Amino acid sequence: MARMSRAEADAKRRRNRQQHWRDGGEKARAKGPAAYAAYWWDVARSIAVEADREGRPQVWNELSSALHDFMQRHNT
Repeated sequence: MARMSRAEADAKRRRNRQQHWRDGGEKARAKGPAAYAAYWWDVARSIAVEADREGRPQVWNELSSALHDFMQRHNT
């Protein structure tokens, strides 16, 4: 059996992580909207932390912008 290339291994890791997140999201959805929102907040933070470690701190800015937009739409 041939060994996976780094690109193939990275792609497989991304697919597995996305499936893990989808599965976790469905479990959280079953607990209600607050649990579902909290779950995706935790996922978003983990993505930003990982990106920061990889030298892409601008992901925090994108997350902050999305949260700011949310607050602007719903802070009545």
